[in-house]
Amino acid sequence: MAPATAAAASAAASPALPPPAGEPAKPAPPAKEPPPTEAPPKEPSPTPAAAEPAARPKAPVATPQRPATVELTIRSTPPGARVTRLDTGERLGRTPVRVNVPRKAANAWIQVALDGYQPVKFAVDLRRDNAANLTFQGAKRPLPRRR
Repeated sequence: MAPATAAAASAAASPALPPPAGEPAKPAPPAKEPPPTEAPPKEPSPTPAAAEPAARPKAPVATPQRPATVELTIRSTPPGARVTRLDTGERLGRTPVRVNVPRKAANAWIQVALDGYQPVKFAVDLRRDNAANLTFQGAKRPLPRRR
């Protein structure tokens, strides 16, 4: 039996040869995998910051948040009217004006005034963007006489 095992061992070590005539072909024996090599030991990192970051769990996809401000757009005919926010007294500018104000669940009173015309007051909702187009109509009111 020893010769048979020696022949099998030598056949496994030598390249596959075609079988002698008249003998059935034998499947090639599986190739032996080389023994696993050990990776060189890792050196400890000098600082904790050099360590690889831990895998972060994926955050759920959030709906886009609304901006923290709303846009107020105010135009007038004729242009150049003064725009004032009455609840804070803030002067927003002269028409045409486009300003961003903080979003909140409230209304703000706006006054638009143009010399020679009656001022116009109206409320705007600060939860969404607003636009106003004003037309000052009628004759200009008479300006007071200077003495």
